[in-house]
Amino acid sequence: MTGPSNDCGAQFMAAKGDWIVASLCGDHKLVATGISLIAAEQEALNREISLQLFYVPDLPPCKRVVTVDHSGAIVPSNQQYSTARAARR
Repeated sequence: MTGPSNDCGAQFMAAKGDWIVASLCGDHKLVATGISLIAAEQEALNREISLQLFYVPDLPPCKRVVTVDHSGAIVPSNQQYSTARAARR
């Protein structure tokens, strides 16, 4: 791509009846879905680990920015930062 990016950086995900979790790892956006909150969190953790292993070795800790339940409602999250970084040490 030449020149500066002209998009807003937004990402869109639709999942009928699934949970969605979105995290921000520095400048890297991470969005995952699952049939339950636990499944969505596990998928997000798998994606975070893959991102660090294969593309961004110095990936900053991921911070959850939004959780959407199976009905489409936004759920307050008490999980601030991922535990993947501590688990990899």
